[in-house]
Amino acid sequence: MSFNQTDLMFKLTDRNTSLAKQDMIDIKMISTFNQAFQQTQQKQQVIQFRIKNIHKSDLICLDDNGVRVIYFKLKSLVFKMIIKVGHLNGEVRLYDLADSCTAKELMMMIQSETQCEITLVSNGEAVAASALLGSESIYYVNVDAEGGKKKKKKKKNFAKPKKKKHRHRKVKLATLKLYTVDGKGLVQRSHKQCPQCPQGVYMAKHFDRHYCGTCHQTFRMDEATIKANLEAIKKQQAAKAAAEAAAAPAGGAAAGGAAGGKKGKKK
Repeated sequence: MSFNQTDLMFKLTDRNTSLAKQDMIDIKMISTFNQAFQQTQQKQQVIQFRIKNIHKSDLICLDDNGVRVIYFKLKSLVFKMIIKVGHLNGEVRLYDLADSCTAKELMMMIQSETQCEITLVSNGEAVAASALLGSESIYYVNVDAEGGKKKKKKKKNFAKPKKKKHRHRKVKLATLKLYTVDGKGLVQRSHKQCPQCPQGVYMAKHFDRHYCGTCHQTFRMDEATIKANLEAIKKQQAAKAAAEAAAAPAGGAAAGGAAGGKKGKKK
């Protein structure tokens, strides 16, 4: 059964109350449907009945008891959204805010709870204070902690020079050092061939051992051979030092003569 809008009486209630009759708070008795819409439009509110918005063009049907007084509920036109905020203790809290709320307003609300300055982070980036909040994003509270900066290290002074790295130097015709030719013209190997590696791989010859650089096989010499090799090395070093000492004065004089004979620019 439908009827004219002017035949109804409306009772408006607070928007935060339930629809139960005993829990409602009466605000004003309104005689017509048109007057109800006029008052709600001034306050930027809408009329709801059974959770659905009622428009001015709608016709209201009577219930089974024929009751002509229907309880309505006022609802604000300001749209709301729920914001998820992750706090420092791992707890995620929900905030009911207006859709035009900015990050600054939410930060002020959280700062009043935590009593410390905070910043909001979303998707790994800091949120600007003037940015509008989105209901689909999760915001995390970030607090600047004092300290954490490392102490500046004192510059260390090194007394000894830096150790030089070993650099490989290519020797021309290095294969000739692996063989020796005697007075009769016979060619002999001066280096030992590695027994584990393929043919043609020779071991390095040191004063006390034979060493393979490919498979790292090592053969140590006997004490008599080591002693003889050390004496030969000492003789070579002494002869080299004597030759350098003999060539030093001649080299210095030649260098001085070359420097003294340098010609100047022509004028």
